[in-house]
Amino acid sequence: MAKIDYYTIHRWMREDLHLEDTELECYAVIYSLSQGDNWFVAGVKNIMEVLGKSKPTIVNVLKSLTQKGLIVKVPVVVNKIKRNYYKATKTVDESGLNELTSGGLNDLTNGGLNDLTSYILKENNKEVKDKEKENMLSNDNNKSDALFDLFWKKYKKGSKKAAIKAWNKLKDKQKELALKNIDAYLVFCKRSGRSIKDVSTYLNGECFNDDWSAIPDCYQVNDLDDDRTKRFKRYMVSKFPDLIYHRNPLTYEQCDELFDEYGVGPFEEAMKRLCGRDIHQYYSIKSGVEHVLKEVQDDNI
Repeated sequence: MAKIDYYTIHRWMREDLHLEDTELECYAVIYSLSQGDNWFVAGVKNIMEVLGKSKPTIVNVLKSLTQKGLIVKVPVVVNKIKRNYYKATKTVDESGLNELTSGGLNDLTNGGLNDLTSYILKENNKEVKDKEKENMLSNDNNKSDALFDLFWKKYKKGSKKAAIKAWNKLKDKQKELALKNIDAYLVFCKRSGRSIKDVSTYLNGECFNDDWSAIPDCYQVNDLDDDRTKRFKRYMVSKFPDLIYHRNPLTYEQCDELFDEYGVGPFEEAMKRLCGRDIHQYYSIKSGVEHVLKEVQDDNI
């Protein structure tokens, strides 16, 4: 619905139409917003607000202007709501004051209704499209808010206000990816003992693009590995996944040294015990295994 930002009082409105005071102002408002194919649709309330007059005053003035033939009123129903559309019936060109249509008021209220109908349909379509657009934006915002709520429920590290600001900068696919990969990232931090990044750092740095579920490079099987090394890497990944994500995981060479010194049985027992503890208290998995191996030896004495 149109809003009244300003209106212009022309000299001819006062001199030729003999309008004064509120009638003059009201006519100027309607004239300003009903030029060409447009109709005044802002309503009585908006006229009241812009002129600072009461509703009875504006209603009486509109009735008077209609009776004088200076404006035409057409009641219409838009979205099941009754409205009155108004149009000024006079205009001025180089030849002076004229009727708005060649046939005068009759053309405006009869044949001119076809133009009004087209205008109303156009306005209705615009309102529907605007409403659909508004609903789509609302749905997108709701979806985005729901994704953020799920993300924040899992993360909760840092300022929520900063998180929302960083989140709103992301595209929809990035938001979905940030939520999708958060579990893998948190598991990685827990396994490796690394501090969880501040939420704004995680989002602004697009850390969600990293593959946090990937096996560390030192445990990736490659073509240069001999069969024994490959078996060791697969064994560690399948049996002790938490240990391989440590800052200083056990290497194949270290494992060989421990095998030779303590034997395979005690070594595996130590690894199992280590998995049930806070592995991050140890500088390296090797030092952790050595510590627990001594316990195993003491238990077997």
